[in-house]
Amino acid sequence: MNTQSLRRSVAPSAASAAGAGARLTDAAVRAALDEAGVGLLVIDGAGRIVEASAAFQRLMGCDAAALVGRDEMEVVHPDDRAPGGAAGEADRRYVRRDGSAVWTRSSVSVVDDGPDRRRIIVVRDITAQREAEWALRNSEARFRDFIEAAYSLWVETDVELRIVQAALASAASPVRRLDEMVGLPIWQAAGVSDPQLDPTWRDVLTLMQARQPFRDIRYTMVDGQGRTHYRRASGVPVFDEDKRFTGYRCVASDETAEIEARARANATEGLLNLAIEGMSDGFAVFDAEDRLVLMNRRYRESLPPDTDWLHPGLTFEEILRTGVASGHYVEAIGNEESFIAERLREHREGKGARLVRAIGNRWCRARDHRLPDGSTVIIRTDVTDLMERERELQDREEWLRAIAGNLPGFIFRQVVTADGKFGSAYVSDRLMQVIGVPAEEISSGHGTLLDHVHADDRERLVRSLATTAADPGPSLIEVRLIARPGGEVRWLRLHATPKKLPDDALQWDGIGIDITDHKVAEDRLHQALKTEAIGQLTGGVAHDFNNLLTVIAGCAELLNEELPEADHARKELVRSILTASSRGSELTHQLLAFARKQPLQPRAVDVNRLIEELRPLLAGPLGEDIALRFDLRADPTIAHIDAHQLHNAILNLAVNARDAMPGGGRLLIETSNIGLDKRLAAEIADIRPGRYIAIRVVDTGRGMSADIMSRAIEPFFTTKPAGKGTGLGLSMVYGFVKQSGGHMTIDSRPGDGASVCLLLPQAGGADQPGATSVTTAERPRGSETILLVEDDPAVRGTVATLLGNLGYSVIEAASGRAALQIIAGSQPIDLLFTDVVMPGGIDGFQLIDEGRRLRPGLKVLCASGYAESAIERYGRPPPDIELLQKPFRSRELARRIRRVLGQPSAADG
Repeated sequence: MNTQSLRRSVAPSAASAAGAGARLTDAAVRAALDEAGVGLLVIDGAGRIVEASAAFQRLMGCDAAALVGRDEMEVVHPDDRAPGGAAGEADRRYVRRDGSAVWTRSSVSVVDDGPDRRRIIVVRDITAQREAEWALRNSEARFRDFIEAAYSLWVETDVELRIVQAALASAASPVRRLDEMVGLPIWQAAGVSDPQLDPTWRDVLTLMQARQPFRDIRYTMVDGQGRTHYRRASGVPVFDEDKRFTGYRCVASDETAEIEARARANATEGLLNLAIEGMSDGFAVFDAEDRLVLMNRRYRESLPPDTDWLHPGLTFEEILRTGVASGHYVEAIGNEESFIAERLREHREGKGARLVRAIGNRWCRARDHRLPDGSTVIIRTDVTDLMERERELQDREEWLRAIAGNLPGFIFRQVVTADGKFGSAYVSDRLMQVIGVPAEEISSGHGTLLDHVHADDRERLVRSLATTAADPGPSLIEVRLIARPGGEVRWLRLHATPKKLPDDALQWDGIGIDITDHKVAEDRLHQALKTEAIGQLTGGVAHDFNNLLTVIAGCAELLNEELPEADHARKELVRSILTASSRGSELTHQLLAFARKQPLQPRAVDVNRLIEELRPLLAGPLGEDIALRFDLRADPTIAHIDAHQLHNAILNLAVNARDAMPGGGRLLIETSNIGLDKRLAAEIADIRPGRYIAIRVVDTGRGMSADIMSRAIEPFFTTKPAGKGTGLGLSMVYGFVKQSGGHMTIDSRPGDGASVCLLLPQAGGADQPGATSVTTAERPRGSETILLVEDDPAVRGTVATLLGNLGYSVIEAASGRAALQIIAGSQPIDLLFTDVVMPGGIDGFQLIDEGRRLRPGLKVLCASGYAESAIERYGRPPPDIELLQKPFRSRELARRIRRVLGQPSAADG
């Protein structure tokens, strides 16, 4: 509904039952627009400002005197200047008096009144809410001002409705000449080629074919210059005296001048109406009696869909109650009266804005502006899309925040300037959990991520960023960060993608993932693979190497027995051979210990007692300049461990400590009890929860750097001079402890000494400790019959000779099958002494099973060059079977035979 018709509807009338209120004048409309902040400019044909409304003056921060007479382009921002007089709508900036720029949506209308060509510009400030796009939209004027007066035209047609006569009133100017019109059907003379395609002439033709008169039909014609002429025509049918139809007599009035004059007269009002109707916001005006005077389409759309009931004269309360009653306002449901009261209060105060939720989940912002004359302007902006975008943004932010909170790291945005400096940054709160640094510290500019990068990694990180800057693309780099408060080193993998900024800086967006646990697991895997490789290498040669050492040591012992006591030189050579074979055997055992492949004989051992027994043994190696102290507080003190290997391990650690204190120092050996729950066991890794006895060996020596400490247990790694160590000591201790189900840690810093801690599984309550030492120099003899089974001829011959020298009768067999044939015979056999790994389809354990089936109670002693390999390959022997590790000396062989036979013997020592 336009303001013209609306004003007619509400024209003042004393008798008006509806009390529609006072006529809304142009001044009132201008005042309403001014109150709503809509500016108005009038520009003459020369581009000068001839009129500026109060709203535009407020927008520009100056009065009319500072604007009128100036070229419009002087107040338009230089970048938005587009000289010309074209009508239309555009967003552009005006320069305020204080030099600031204000964005507006300007609707330009051109009023062409002969030489006085003017532009009317409706201006709306869209700086704050440009996206709302509620700026005025102008269209061309619906009508022109002061059209020329109409001139009458008279025509007469024949039966076929062709013009036979035509005449013009005086001073009339036809669109086409009269002689051109004669002979044409009446519709063609009016410029319509096919009346069926023109609704107006289709209706006229229908009446004429029915011989009916037509009144005041309006049509238009376009002359050769493109000007449109407006006509209003009437016609009556003509009949002769016999009442036969002879044609039509028609009169046409030229309304062109009248319509154009009216259009020019209503140009300003029409422009205002169009501007209001074209607004993207709902716009309505209520008079001082709060009755509806003016509204646009957008305002109607903000009300309940069926608006047939809506008309000027209704009060604001009537409109509001109708909307509430229809359920249009969602928030009013259930509390209708309180909603109405609150909305009326806001409307009458004419201040502020309110978000209103309508049915269909539509949202609008309603703003009420009270005018000085008591009338009220209402502006309603549909903000549904904005609300949905805000909700989507909130949902997305919450989603991203939830993801960021559950990531194993933090997300970041870091700006690196063109000269490589770390600038502004943002990090998520997860940074606190990763390295103990509040995210605000980085985001506020009080520090940078680079400040927390390990000193050894900073240059590498900056270099990597610089390289990527030259060829931008996704980057991945692993760096160490120093965590608070204790300086713990955390490994992070940074995934980042750069974006070049206008100032040539790079903005890095990415995620920092904590991979510390992965790095620890990677190191453990590397260590496990290295251990396995050494184990496989050692195991591959252990069997054959130990067989060779058995022959060498055995032959050396036999040679030593044959040499006279006075032959000191040769006996010394023999001792050198035996020493070398022992060192070779020890080297193999150390490698097997590190690889956790050595044969162990775990039993209940009193750890405190074993350490006390080491006191006199340690005095010699340590010397007088090292103070030895014991603090044995473990209780209970029983560990399930191989006593001999633990003995060697403690001696090894003590010797290492001595070498770290060349100028003397203090050495502490202490014990305690430790319980590991699942959490602690998981942190240590590769150890089961349970009770453990801790043995700590602490010295005050030189200490170790982090690099040396990380390699301390590597086989053959040593910091000692050449010839002073094999680099297998700590490796052997570590392998032995891990094979025993325990754990070893090293804590050291340069200059602060070192502390090595062994965690040993605590024995159950049923385990009772036995003697910790069974060492003896005796070589017991015997006279029993021993069946010796060995596939290696050299080993078999050497061992047979050793057994013979010990007084035993020896039956030799080169394979398991040969041995079974002997066992199946009647020959007496007191002991079966067999190798484990043998070719021919029958190994040592299978031979034992079959031999005992043939001779129940058969005593057995097994020997192997690589016992663990034999166990892995053939399974563990029955618990009553002794397993002798090659190479062995004659005394060990003699003692083990007597122990298996369980009989007294004569000593040969």
